[in-house]
Amino acid sequence: MGQSGARISALDAAAQAQGLYLGQPLADARAQVPGLFALPHDRPAEARALERLARWCGRRSPDVAPAPDGNGVLLDSAGVAHLFGGEAGLMRDALQRVRALGLHAQAALADTSGAAQALAMYHPGASQAGAMLAPIGAGLAPLLELPIEALRLEGSLSEKLRALGLRRIGDLTRQSRVSLARRFSSQLLQRLDQAEGRLGEPLSPLLPQPCRSVERRFAEPLRTLEGLKAVASELSQAMAALLAREQAGARRLALRLYRVDGEMLQFAIGMARPEHDAGRLARLFKERLDSAAERLDLGFGLDSAQMRVLSAQPLEAQAQALDPVAAEASAITGRLFALSDRLAA
Repeated sequence: MGQSGARISALDAAAQAQGLYLGQPLADARAQVPGLFALPHDRPAEARALERLARWCGRRSPDVAPAPDGNGVLLDSAGVAHLFGGEAGLMRDALQRVRALGLHAQAALADTSGAAQALAMYHPGASQAGAMLAPIGAGLAPLLELPIEALRLEGSLSEKLRALGLRRIGDLTRQSRVSLARRFSSQLLQRLDQAEGRLGEPLSPLLPQPCRSVERRFAEPLRTLEGLKAVASELSQAMAALLAREQAGARRLALRLYRVDGEMLQFAIGMARPEHDAGRLARLFKERLDSAAERLDLGFGLDSAQMRVLSAQPLEAQAQALDPVAAEASAITGRLFALSDRLAA
């Protein structure tokens, strides 16, 4: 919601083709396009989804983060593009993998994050081909024909500029900076300078998520299933202690087995609710290993094993039920969860 009511925060291609734009009042958009279908913007859910996507993109650069305005993911390609055959190869690889997740995506690479966002969201080349690569040192040149909304301006500021006939970024660059500064808010020149590179806009990369894992290395290669079960039990004890210190419970755990020939085997278990009991974890891994015994190939033996948390949640304090009926119902629920976990394993 803006100061004057609901505004458009995202558009699909069909809406853009009708002339709608970001920041436009929803009432104006409905008047312009009768029968417009609009959904409320769930910002918290979108922020969580963007953070997950940004962490997933971390395999392409250590410096990656959701865009501050929530429109996409920013990635610093400096020092990593050569690993993918150059900037074009990096964008092509990222787009292919994101689309394989079932997401529609457009990408652009430019000297500044502001210019890259503008090109990705508004340049015809990005909407048609999916990617746009701006020449190095091009500055604002590739942005001149883009609408002023590409500068990530506030909706009210965009409306004032449009009312004066300033609809494209090129219209702004032909105006005096003194005049723009006097007539409009400081955000306008700030966004222009950020897009051109006159003003820095540092990327604040996501901090790596804590890695919860315990490991054991073997002096001699481990070759037997029974020995592996014993190791899984020991690692479960260590993992339970680690989770207890952090007051967390695991929802998914992986047991990674590293063979002496360099191959890695992985067995995962999932829990219906956060779990940190060593006995339950060990029992689930034992049953998981038993179910895979016929196809388990340890080769010439294992030189190490690691247990890693794939998903965890904070443990919530639970009040003890004084009502015998409620206590029995809680116990039955716990047994059902345990049965579900065993069947899944």
